[in-house]
Amino acid sequence: MSEATVVIEVENVNRPPAFPADFPSSLTAQEGDTLRIDTSGISDPDGDDVHVTVSEPFDEQGVWHTQEGDAGTYAVDVIATDGEAIAKRRVAVEVKMVNTAPVLEPIDDITVSEGETIRLPLVASDREGDPLVFEVDGWMQEAEYTTTYDDAGEHTVRVTVTDGQLIDSQVVHITVLNKNRPPVFKVPA
Repeated sequence: MSEATVVIEVENVNRPPAFPADFPSSLTAQEGDTLRIDTSGISDPDGDDVHVTVSEPFDEQGVWHTQEGDAGTYAVDVIATDGEAIAKRRVAVEVKMVNTAPVLEPIDDITVSEGETIRLPLVASDREGDPLVFEVDGWMQEAEYTTTYDDAGEHTVRVTVTDGQLIDSQVVHITVLNKNRPPVFKVPA
C-alpha cells in the first residue's frame, strides 16, 4: 500500500447578510406618527461589515416622520450588503388617515336693508369626505332670513360645521340698515 498526500483547498464562500427572525414584514401607523425600521439586528454570518439602506420615504437611518397627507400603503425595501452579497426584505407600510376638522369657507360680513333677505353661504370641505352638518345660531337660526322693519341694527350669527367629531365655526356680523318707509295716512272715520 502506498501513501499519498492530497491537498484539499477549501475556499471561503461568502454568505449574504442575515435578517433577524423577528424583522417586521409590515408596519402600521397614523398620519403624524414617527416610524422606525430597526436594522441593528442585521448581521453577516462571515463577520463582514454590513451596509444597510432603506428606501424612501424612510431616511438613511430608517426613520420616517409622517405628516398629514401621507395616508396610504407603501412598499419599503431594506437592502443589506457586505460588499459582495446582498440580502433584501420588503416591508409593507400602512399609514392611516387621521380625522381632521372640516373647513368652513369664510363668510364676509353682511349688510342689508330692512325687508331684504339674508342668505348665508354654507360651504365647507372635509379632507376625509365625511358628511357635514351645519348649524346657525344667534340672531338667525337658519341660513336664510327675511328681515323685518324691526330688525335695524348690528347682529351676530355663529355658523358651525361638524363632521360628527370635529368642528369649525365662524362669527358673521350682520348690519340691517333702517329703511325709510313712506308715511301712512289715516283717514278719519
